[in-house]
Amino acid sequence: MLCGCAVAGAGISRAEEAAAPKSEAQESEALSDYEKTVFSFFKLTNGTPDFKKIIEVLDRYVKENSKYVKNKIYEKENLRLKWGFGSYEPDKDYIKIKTKIFVQITPDFKVPMLNFKFMNAQDDKLPYFPYPYGYEWITIMPNDMEKFQYLPLTKDHYKKIKPFFDFKRLYDATMELHVRPVAASNAEPMIVDGVKQWPVFADIASITFTYDAPDGQKIVLGSYEAPWYEVRPGTNIDALIKAVPAPEKTP
Repeated sequence: MLCGCAVAGAGISRAEEAAAPKSEAQESEALSDYEKTVFSFFKLTNGTPDFKKIIEVLDRYVKENSKYVKNKIYEKENLRLKWGFGSYEPDKDYIKIKTKIFVQITPDFKVPMLNFKFMNAQDDKLPYFPYPYGYEWITIMPNDMEKFQYLPLTKDHYKKIKPFFDFKRLYDATMELHVRPVAASNAEPMIVDGVKQWPVFADIASITFTYDAPDGQKIVLGSYEAPWYEVRPGTNIDALIKAVPAPEKTP
């Protein structure tokens, strides 16, 4: 039986790009992040998903009016998903999540801090990212998300982004997470915000905060990679953030 004490009442508004199934994998053998989320739950609980529940929410299947073509799509997707589930490894194939957030720069610490909050979040709530699975929800719950609430900025990076921000004012930004699913349970769903949800707990492999400036520039405000994260060829993410104790305000 699951213990809900660690996340009792936890929740934020559903992540914009995490809540709905994606059709990005329909024309290839690749798995979408939605499919990886469903697969991670069943891999970690030694189960097998009902592929029909995944296929029936794919855009191409839903929008097709021809019964013949619909059946062909179903057959093709069923084979793809069976192969994908068999080869999917949660500890190697990370899940990407993008969601809108608010950010602000707070200079009243010993070092400048980037502070963020989720839209419509309450102060004591933990983030979760739900995906539909039939009439149920499978939900990604990132571990240690609170450690990234205040992120120390290097002097050089602070100087670079300072012209774009008024201190303490909230700005719209985007957070991109790559997470590694590590634990799940099929004993009993958690009740989160009054809804039954099957949790998948995941470690944060990388996190990036981006601001779309009025002049069209995409400004990377801060980023982090876990020591165990496999850097893909061509990536170049600055080590701007480091693990530090709780920030201390200047007198």
